[in-house]
Amino acid sequence: SLPACLQTLKEHAPSTPATILVLERGTTLAVTSGWKSALPQNMEGELSGPVSLRSYSDLQGEDVSDEQENGARTFPAEDAAEVMVQVALRTDRTPTPLDPDSQTQTPRVVRMGNVFRDSDAGDGSGTLEERLNADYFTMMGGEKALNAAGTVKSVKSWQQLLKPVFGEVIADLCQRPDKITR
Repeated sequence: SLPACLQTLKEHAPSTPATILVLERGTTLAVTSGWKSALPQNMEGELSGPVSLRSYSDLQGEDVSDEQENGARTFPAEDAAEVMVQVALRTDRTPTPLDPDSQTQTPRVVRMGNVFRDSDAGDGSGTLEERLNADYFTMMGGEKALNAAGTVKSVKSWQQLLKPVFGEVIADLCQRPDKITR
């Protein structure tokens, strides 16, 4: 449970910056039967469905009476893993502000799901976009290798999806530090 996770972090790693991803209410994690990743990819990732992220703190006091019972929706485990990788690659790892009551680090808690209401969709950054699978081999192999690699589905923009919850994020991965845009 989230309270148990927060308590464990408080007791055992109070000064370690942390991000906890929790599923939207009424959602369970499920492995997609027969799922296989495409060929090796670049840092843009691969998803099977749209993604919605919301800061958990933004939801305190929210009326959730229209949400379905626990487990009524599923979120692919493969997509959850991809979101975790992108958060680790692109977001700030510096400590979050201290909680004035406990004097310990307050982890970021983010709700993740594939539930889209008008307020979730925003600019559509969490919706899927099909693109050519560009990786090391396609960059070195030219157009023939690029065409042979096929396509993958990923979010329209990791930067636009993550920024409302995490603030400034790294947009261009695998770049020299002096060339990174945020």
